[in-house]
Amino acid sequence: MGEFTQFLKVKKCLAFMPGIREYFGGDQFDEMWQLCKVLDIVTDTRLEILLPAFTALRRTGMEVMPIKGFDMIYAFPNASGKRFVVDADPLVPPGDVQKAHDILVEAGFRQGAIDRSRLNAAGTGPELTPLEDRDLKWMLQNHHQAHPYFKFFSPELSCEQVDLLTRHTPATVIDGKPYAAAAVDLHFSIASGFEEEDQWPSRRTVTLPDGLEYPALDPEVYLCLYLGRAYSVTQAFNDPPLQTIADATRVVAASEVDWSRFASLVEKYRLYAPAYYGLQQLSAILEDPRCVPDEQVAYFYDLLQAHPDYDLGDFSARFLSTVNCTPFDEVFRPQGAGLRR
Repeated sequence: MGEFTQFLKVKKCLAFMPGIREYFGGDQFDEMWQLCKVLDIVTDTRLEILLPAFTALRRTGMEVMPIKGFDMIYAFPNASGKRFVVDADPLVPPGDVQKAHDILVEAGFRQGAIDRSRLNAAGTGPELTPLEDRDLKWMLQNHHQAHPYFKFFSPELSCEQVDLLTRHTPATVIDGKPYAAAAVDLHFSIASGFEEEDQWPSRRTVTLPDGLEYPALDPEVYLCLYLGRAYSVTQAFNDPPLQTIADATRVVAASEVDWSRFASLVEKYRLYAPAYYGLQQLSAILEDPRCVPDEQVAYFYDLLQAHPDYDLGDFSARFLSTVNCTPFDEVFRPQGAGLRR
């Protein structure tokens, strides 16, 4: 069961398990339920540490979007369980990156490579080795987000809970005390090459527990983000996180999608395959044509047929192979064929 628990953790779907606990009998799943409790405690602490980062940015008047985790938790609650978070993802306009950097540093967040073997001078967590200026400049010029900013904390846990945390997460124990990171991933685009005009302004808003109202990512852009990540070569062939489909499902189930706008974004960014295969999955999951109309699935099917060079195949088999622990070469091997070398 340890391997199964680790699998669920890596695939970012462990948070959904308590909602279906009634279907699991016996004590062989105790480790999974205990880890869920530990991650629940750690998530609550992280949320308390990370929320002030959003508050500090927003109170300057900056247009900052809490995308992904924070937005999912507060705007798209899921009845099957809490969405665990490791980091916060503020999206700011590209022209505000330096200003946002200064605010985060003033709020106590630091960039650097984590040295898990020793404490920092303040004794608050592992030492951070500062990044070279050229690394920071390269990241800003060639990527869609900055290097992570960290704050460390020591969660109040029992010895047994600490053992679970360190076995299933990157948490560090120094001198017998556990430390976990609360990270801020500062974004200036949802993906490399995604233009500012397609993210700003937004028509959604979300209110966080600080009482402030924030602009929020439009559902059509979220679909580009989540379906694109689920379908990309890296995610689909190597390590597909099931949470991307779960979060896309939340968005579609709770939002009014402007399908015309989504289609224009699909055309602009050549997301033909993610759109068709992703919507096909969401349609099957939701089983409600009001969420994903059948005509939209048909439309994106025709669009993909018109652009076959962008079709890398249906990713559902890869997700299924991961769940079944079936090697990819067996999934794609024709019946009766020998193992390909």
